[in-house]
Amino acid sequence: MCTALKKRGVRLNDAMKRVGAWMSFETARLAGLAGRKGALSVGADADFVVFDPDVTWNISTDDLHFRHKVSPYLGAELHGRVLETWLRGEQVFGANGFAGAARGRELVRR
Repeated sequence: MCTALKKRGVRLNDAMKRVGAWMSFETARLAGLAGRKGALSVGADADFVVFDPDVTWNISTDDLHFRHKVSPYLGAELHGRVLETWLRGEQVFGANGFAGAARGRELVRR
């Protein structure tokens, strides 16, 4: 998303209020998970990323965290990079890669 915004001349800071809402809160609302996902608030899961919008990098096979190291994005130059990912208040990805076993679980609408 950061790369697409930059290509269109849109500054990330200018877009964050709208982009942040429809990539988090609105997505959670549409999935029936509002109040639990998509917001940093009391009672919600503490899911968030630490993101550096100023990094420019090229995707390599080392960046593909799935079995088959094939992607149409290999070699693509991207702007901005996730440095850490936190799931329910626990760091699951960071400088040393993935932290421990998978922690995913089925999400059920309330």
